[in-house]
Amino acid sequence: MNAAGSVHLNSRAPIFFHAATLLLVVGGYSLDGSAALWWLTASCAALALISPRPLLRTARSLIWTGVLLGVIAFSANLERITPPETFDIMRTYQYDRIVTAALIPALTVLLMKPHRASATLVLAGTLPMLMLVVVRL
Repeated sequence: MNAAGSVHLNSRAPIFFHAATLLLVVGGYSLDGSAALWWLTASCAALALISPRPLLRTARSLIWTGVLLGVIAFSANLERITPPETFDIMRTYQYDRIVTAALIPALTVLLMKPHRASATLVLAGTLPMLMLVVVRL
């Protein structure tokens, strides 16, 4: 408690809730394939929770962390984003590319110092994947 009597949340609480949201949505997406994407999300969540200090929220660290996570995320989801051998009229692999690209900012912000916009970025990054999970049910 501070002098005004209000309670401040620990900086780990938002990280925990963001990680739980990401793990829940990516877990639903990875039920029928692409488990490597879930393991990537779990690794980022564990790293964010156990690291003594989060990455600084500078433009350089945001960009390079996003690029690195983008390469890893697309590699982890390779079984879903590659076009099939046969002609696919629905082209559902395009949707998998879009949801993987939307997940990258959510994973990046998970590793950064919590900010007011962190929850918005996590929810905006998981919303396309959540919609695809609901459609595939």
